[in-house]
Amino acid sequence: MRSWALIYSIIMKKVYFVFLCIALLACNDDDDDAPTPSSSTDKVAPVVTITAPAANDSLLIIGGIRLSGIITEEWRLEKVRFFLTDPGGAREMIWDASPTLYVQQREFELGHQLPIPRQAALGAYTLTVEARDYGKNVAKDSVTFVLHAPDINKAAFEEPFNLGLYNYWEYMDWFGYNSWDYGSMLDADWLSVLLSLIVDTDGEYGVSKAEWTRFTTDFNAKEQNWATWDEDNNGALNEAEFHKGVGSLKFFEDWDTDQDQVVSAEEMGAGFFERWDHNRNGLLSADEYLDRYYTYLHRAQ
Repeated sequence: MRSWALIYSIIMKKVYFVFLCIALLACNDDDDDAPTPSSSTDKVAPVVTITAPAANDSLLIIGGIRLSGIITEEWRLEKVRFFLTDPGGAREMIWDASPTLYVQQREFELGHQLPIPRQAALGAYTLTVEARDYGKNVAKDSVTFVLHAPDINKAAFEEPFNLGLYNYWEYMDWFGYNSWDYGSMLDADWLSVLLSLIVDTDGEYGVSKAEWTRFTTDFNAKEQNWATWDEDNNGALNEAEFHKGVGSLKFFEDWDTDQDQVVSAEEMGAGFFERWDHNRNGLLSADEYLDRYYTYLHRAQ
């Protein structure tokens, strides 16, 4: 009897130990189940640190704002907002975020490409990042930079293309393009699709004569004839007509400088530069690139 009592005692101790472990694990399994801190429990504001752009940086207007930095919080972040104050003093919220992952609510990394508003004035801007936690404590950091539009060479014009700042891919998805499969390399057919998308500025099906006229003028192909492109004479270019017309311009052959049968982002930037440099002086003035940037590239930021 004593042996059975001893065995029973040992078994019960082990069972108790197992249940105790399970209970402890349940308590610590998911920090997200912890009560959301209130203003009475969270008295410490987040800390916001902007590391880029640097103070008084000069940013090229076609490049966007590349923001980096970090926000740290003792409990949980609730909201992060981004404000841009223009040279005239007008303040606009350009983006906001609600951290959802637990790790983001404690340490939120600022690694964002922020758009510059269309037709933005040149001059000094102030970028402000504001963070609020669940205790309603607010913190912010600001940096002032200068937006400019100087004459630029080919390398400066290519840089936003190389950095992937122009996001065509979400538009290309409608046509079955998957950037995970294809990357940023375009064969002749996909280059034609991309060009048709950026030329079709009104979002209507097909490229109108007005859009075609502007495109052929901006891309230094004014010798083209509308009637030759619009084969069915219906006043707009369908995908097949545009593809055939662009093929006659030899854009793909000219831009594929390494002859690997695809056009890279760098090659596309160089191709745009050559087509926009109408006076062939090796530089693009603001008059040569700014309006065309807003027409063809700004929508993809």
